[in-house]
Amino acid sequence: MICHSMVPTFPQLRRAPTSKIFAGHWHLPTGKIEEGESPRNTIIREGREQIGTSVSPNLATVVFI
Repeated sequence: MICHSMVPTFPQLRRAPTSKIFAGHWHLPTGKIEEGESPRNTIIREGREQIGTSVSPNLATVVFI
């Protein structure tokens, strides 16, 4: 979730129409924690890689499974 001006939003990505799995479907950005990487740094990296943005996550609100 991204809070900008106190309005929470959820960035969504659309899979390519030629994708073998769930072609054309919308989904939330996801990723995996790389070895030795903190959850905070994972969010920063995945935000840059998947949606081309710079993020500053507040660790108090980071939830991962």
